[in-house]
Amino acid sequence: MSPAPLNARMRFASLLKTYLAGLSCWLLALSVMQVGRAAFVVVYLTKIKSMDSASIDLIRERINERCRELSAMAVRLEVILTATSPFSTTGAS
Repeated sequence: MSPAPLNARMRFASLLKTYLAGLSCWLLALSVMQVGRAAFVVVYLTKIKSMDSASIDLIRERINERCRELSAMAVRLEVILTATSPFSTTGAS
């Protein structure tokens, strides 16, 4: 497993920011790893307002569809809701 090329990560990030602009959540962080001919995408979101699990599932499905449209490779996606960026150094020891 290796990090996806920078241009692939930038394309995914741009696509996600555009898609999420009209929704009640923000993109905090994005991780894209290339595994052979597949991309494993982990999207870290924070929500602005309360959302039920069905809404989160719908967001995940739509993100998955858009990532597959963007990429010529198979895409595996995980969406994680969190209040802080997972890559923040604040509070790390």
